[in-house]
Amino acid sequence: MKLTELKHQSIITAAKQEFIEKGFAAANMNKICELAEVSKRTLYKHFESKELLFEAVLTLEQAEHNAQSDYRYLPEQSLQQQLIAITEQEVSKLYRPNGIAFARTVVMELFRQPETARALSERLYKTPAISQWFAEAITAGAIKPMDVALITSVYESIFNGMFLWSQLLHVAEPVSGNELAIKIQAVVEPVLKTYGQRE
Repeated sequence: MKLTELKHQSIITAAKQEFIEKGFAAANMNKICELAEVSKRTLYKHFESKELLFEAVLTLEQAEHNAQSDYRYLPEQSLQQQLIAITEQEVSKLYRPNGIAFARTVVMELFRQPETARALSERLYKTPAISQWFAEAITAGAIKPMDVALITSVYESIFNGMFLWSQLLHVAEPVSGNELAIKIQAVVEPVLKTYGQRE
């Protein structure tokens, strides 16, 4: 990796840490320079503004999230088994170190600059791989013929209500074990009961 690429990555890593700790508004570009061990001139050579740097961090988060998501419909497995496995993976990615903390930073930006942050958060917290899985299941006749965007939206709404929003608002701690299994089932069952074909 070239030196300029290493500096670029160091700036993004440092910015993510600063955004998580301080939030976007209070994040200090001088502190980011210090953490990344670059000059302010170098930082602004890579990113002309704090907003563009924040978007770069979000874009990297999205790329990393999507790289871990490759959900394919498997006709030899039940819908329930597959959607439970998918949901387990999505929870694991959400609960990774700093996952909730960074999501909280994004949500705070929804109030500060709603249009920009909404577009960015929709990119970050929507997983094309889930839509792909639903599309393949519909094509295979395992799920009723319907709009893929609708069933994906229903799934994501239930998932986020069960796992994301309670964490962002500090009203619940991350769950594990049997409690996690129960919550995952609470996400999967209504989707499959409403839209799944009888197996």
